[in-house]
Formats: sequence, structure tokens, C-alpha cells
Amino acid sequence: MTIRYSDSILTSRANVIATARDAGGAAGCIKLYTGTRPGTDGGAITSQTLVSTLYFDYPSTASNVNGVLTATVNPGTASDSGAISWFREESSTGVFVADGDVSTVSAGTGDLLLNDVNAVNGLPISISTYRTTENN
Repeated sequence: MTIRYSDSILTSRANVIATARDAGGAAGCIKLYTGTRPGTDGGAITSQTLVSTLYFDYPSTASNVNGVLTATVNPGTASDSGAISWFREESSTGVFVADGDVSTVSAGTGDLLLNDVNAVNGLPISISTYRTTENN
């Protein structure tokens, strides 16, 4: 049997994520990369290519209901071309918050779903809805 937490506990746990995103007193970001995600969360970036950096609104959380954080992420422009395969969240001071996999909406396998993972230098990149779920 799985332990079940109350909605208020899930919301409190989700607030820890929001606080980490907003640390430093300015907007945190999502960095989109090509290549293989590091083997450890927050691991060193080596041969991966940074394709774009998208910034959260500040504060980052538009809502937190029962442990589901909804954040606004501002659109950006690709600074390089390539197939986006993973992302890193950082605070405004560059402190690691989270790493996750990226896939297309149609594949549905990533932690972050994009309409198109193939970025082209100089073209826009956006995330329509960004939710993080703290669950049991």
C-alpha cells in the first residue's frame, strides 16, 4: 500500500520547488539542451549544447493547488540549432533546481512536452503551460 499525503502537505512540498525557482530575488529559468542528460541531477554540462534559455515570470508560480504548481514561462529564441532532449531549471543565481527529459507532445514521454523538439537558431521557442506535480 502507498502512503497518501494530504493536499495541504502536497501544496507545502510544491512550495519548496517554487521557492527554489525564485531564489535570488529574480526570475529563474529553464535551459533547453541537446545531447544526453547528465547522469546525476545537476551534473556537469560537457558536450551538450544549450539551445535556448526561457525565463519564468517572477514570482514563478501562477497557482499552487493541491501540489500542482502552474508557472508562466516567457517565450524565447533559439540561440543554436538541434534536437532538444532535456532541460535544466535554475534559480536566478544559477543554482540547480531540477533536470528533466523533453519529448514532443505527440510522444508524451518527457517531463517537458514541446510541440517540436527541433530548434532552429533565431526562431522562437515557447512553452504554453508549465506544471509541476507534487504527488503521492
